Amino acid sequence: MSGVWSAFDGAIGKERYSQGATTGTLPTLSNGIIYTFRWTSSTYTALIHKVIVSAGGITAFTAGFATFRLVKGVEWTVGPSGGNALNDRGANIKLRTTYTDSRVATDDIRIADTTGLTVGTVTVGNQNLSSVITSTDATAGTVLLPRTHLIQQEEIGHPLVLGQNEGFYLIVSVPATGTWRGNVTTEWSEVLNF
Repeated sequence: MSGVWSAFDGAIGKERYSQGATTGTLPTLSNGIIYTFRWTSSTYTALIHKVIVSAGGITAFTAGFATFRLVKGVEWTVGPSGGNALNDRGANIKLRTTYTDSRVATDDIRIADTTGLTVGTVTVGNQNLSSVITSTDATAGTVLLPRTHLIQQEEIGHPLVLGQNEGFYLIVSVPATGTWRGNVTTEWSEVLNF
């Protein structure tokens, strides 16, 4: 989709990164936060091109529905906590070796381990940026959510643009009794002006 990407070629210092992570074994959640991405740079802007989510059941769920919601946060003054910090900012996440290390602050990308995360101090959006619902059944080891794009720039024609102290988080609700694991991949650029 070079035509879509070309709209952003004027951005200076455009460097692209991708990071995927898997949760620990999670229990039933009701509006539990399993992933956070917070941007704190005052000189660069983050352009979020893709957020991809998938999940698989381990033990059987009560039949019902699971929801995955992506919500934007602004005026984020205290970062998220809990779970695991994805603080590799170097070569492993660069989509080109010569790019600068990512400017995401240490501990500002987090994924849940065995319970939900705390979001920190943030003004929460009152609408979902994106959401998906899926069925659950009473069978162990089934796919809870196949690989699903919650943000895909190629489809919407525009990235999610994050300024200083803005970000997003993934909120999940799953029915009772089951256990599961999830995976989140985020692809973004860091640009000097936009």
